[in-house]
Amino acid sequence: MTTTLMRQIIDVMHDLDTATGLRDRAILLLGLAAALRRSELAALATNDITRHDGGLLLRIRRSKTDQTGHGDLIGIPLGTHPETCPVHALQAWLDASGRRLGDGRPMFSRIHHHARIADTALSDRSIARIIQARASAADISGDNDTHAVGATRSWVSGHSLRAGHATSAAEQGVDPMTISRTTRHRRLDSLARYVRPASALDDSTAGKIGL
Repeated sequence: MTTTLMRQIIDVMHDLDTATGLRDRAILLLGLAAALRRSELAALATNDITRHDGGLLLRIRRSKTDQTGHGDLIGIPLGTHPETCPVHALQAWLDASGRRLGDGRPMFSRIHHHARIADTALSDRSIARIIQARASAADISGDNDTHAVGATRSWVSGHSLRAGHATSAAEQGVDPMTISRTTRHRRLDSLARYVRPASALDDSTAGKIGL
């Protein structure tokens, strides 16, 4: 789920005047910006994020690669484009839901009938369904041919935001070590599956062997 595909999704979200639309936009943009797994998005609470002049600081309390609960800190700067700025999107959801950073409530919760906002946190499966539904509404599916080489037909999943961050950063020429500090990949060979398709032509020596 690269930045280009994310723009397609946001462009067709015609329910941004509802709590559901604001919540889903915040999930998508925050998840892409911070390279979050669906379980990490589901586990986020309002006291995991602090606001700074230049953006947000997000603490991941526990993750797949941090089973001891040491935690990771991720910076999320203000976006260049207001319509896809994760900081603005999160603030709009906070305003709509009556939440405040630091009040200890689940960051993303269930919404009944598009209006009544519950305090029950979304499950990781619900996060995955939201990603898939929003991608489908933008005609982005397993049949789309713009995703990374080697992905399966059912590539839109709860993992797509994390993978999309890595691919999008690589497309902008960011080196893998820098990418890994946000994606929190402990092994660069695991990260390479997302970076290599984006940089394959630039990295190739095929054009340097005299063919």
